[in-house]
Amino acid sequence: MVAFTTLARRVARTLTASADGASLALVRFAFGAIVVWEVFRYVERGWIARYYLDAPMQFTYLVAPWLRPLPGVGMYVVFAVLAVAGFALAIGAWTRIAAAVVALGLAYAFLLEQSRYLNHGYLMVLVALLLVVVPTHRTWSVDAWRRGRDRPAPFWAIVALRFQVGVVYAFAGVAKLHPDWLAGRPLERWLRGHDEVPVLGWATSLPNAPVLFAWGGMLLDLLAVPLLLWRPTRIPAFLALAAFHASNDQLFSIGVFPTLAVALTTIYFGPDWPRLRALRPARARVAAARRPTRTARRTGLAETAALAFLTVFALVQLALPVRHHAYPTDVTWSEDGHRFAWRMMLRSKQGDLRLVVVDREAGSSRTVHARDLVASWQHGQVSTRPDLIQQLAHHVHRSEAAAGRDVAVHALAFVALNGRPPRMLIDPTVDLAATPRTWASPPWVLPYRP
Repeated sequence: MVAFTTLARRVARTLTASADGASLALVRFAFGAIVVWEVFRYVERGWIARYYLDAPMQFTYLVAPWLRPLPGVGMYVVFAVLAVAGFALAIGAWTRIAAAVVALGLAYAFLLEQSRYLNHGYLMVLVALLLVVVPTHRTWSVDAWRRGRDRPAPFWAIVALRFQVGVVYAFAGVAKLHPDWLAGRPLERWLRGHDEVPVLGWATSLPNAPVLFAWGGMLLDLLAVPLLLWRPTRIPAFLALAAFHASNDQLFSIGVFPTLAVALTTIYFGPDWPRLRALRPARARVAAARRPTRTARRTGLAETAALAFLTVFALVQLALPVRHHAYPTDVTWSEDGHRFAWRMMLRSKQGDLRLVVVDREAGSSRTVHARDLVASWQHGQVSTRPDLIQQLAHHVHRSEAAAGRDVAVHALAFVALNGRPPRMLIDPTVDLAATPRTWASPPWVLPYRP
C-alpha cells in the first residue's frame, strides 16, 4: 500500500509539473492549418453541396437522429466559420474559444452523414475537443504575445495528446490481429492496379505482397507507441510511421489523415524539440541542458476540473474500441461496434441491395434497387451496413406513408466479405420499416457463414 501511494504521488508530481509548451504549440498550429486546408478542399471540390445539400436522403447517427444540414447557404457559412476558427487556432488567438468553435463545427459536419463515417473526421473532433482543455496557447501564440511572455504548460497536457495518438495506433494494431487481415485478404483487392504508382508501385506486385503489407501495417501500429516512448528508437519509429502514412496516402488517397497523423505523432518528441536546441552553439546547448525541463507547480481548481474531464475522456476512449466484444456477432460482418473503434481499412465489402416494398392494402409488391434511392457515394456503405439499410427502409416507409400508402419494406441484401462469395446479410422475412433503431445487436442480421 505504501509503495502504491508513493508511486501515485510520483505520477501526480510528473503530470502536474511544468514543461516547455513548444511541442504543444506546434501541434496546435499544424491542427489549425489542417482544419483550414480541409475546408478549402470541401469548397474547391464542391463537397459541401455534394454531401450535405444534394443527396436524396440523409443517414443520421443514433446519437443525434434529429440533426439536419442548414438550408440555403447555411452549410457554407458553417465551413467559413470553421476556416476562420481554424486559422485563429493555428496562430493561437482566443485559442480555447477557437478550439471550441472548431470542435462544434467539426462535430456538426461529422454527425450529419453516417454513410460518410471517416476515422480522421472522428479524430479531428476529438483533437479539437482536447485543445479546448489542453493549454496550447501559452507558447508561440497571439494569446501569449498579448500577455507579454510565453509560459510553460503542465506536463499532463502533453500526456493527454500522446494518449490520444497512442489510442489510435494501439487499437488499430490490435484490430489487425484478425485472420482475414493477417492473410492479406482485404489487401488482395485494394492493391490491384497499383503497380504503376510511383515509388511503391513495384512493391504491390511482389509475391505475397498483400500479406507483407498486412503484417507490416499490423506490426508498425502495435509497436508505434513503445518505440516512440523510448528515446533511442523514437526517431527511427517516427520516420517509419511517416513513410507508412505517406505510402497509405499514395496508394489509397485517404484525405488529410496521413498529414494529421504525422503532425500529431510529433507530440512524442521532447516538449522543447521545436526549439531545435541541437542547432544552437555548444555553449547555449550546455546552458539549456542544465535547466530543468520540468519544475514543480501547484494545481488549481480549473486544472483539477480539466484533469477530471480528461480522466473520463480517457476511459471512454478505452471503452469504445472494445465494445464489439459485447455483441454476439462478428464485427467485420455485422458492423456492431465498428465505428469509433479505430478499425481502419480492415475489410473489403461489396454489396447488392434491393428493397421489396409490399403494399398491405393492394397486396402488391415492387422491388427497388438501392442505387436508385441514394447518391452514388452513399451506395457502397448503404448496401453493406445493416443500420444504414434499416434507415433506408424507414425512409421508404415514410415516403410511402406521405403518399397515403401503408407498406412493409423487406431487404434482399447480399454482401461479399473479403473476396468471398456473396452471402445474405438481412433476414428477408423481416419488415425493416417496423423495426426500431437501437444500440443493441439487431436480431434480423443473419450470422455470417463463410
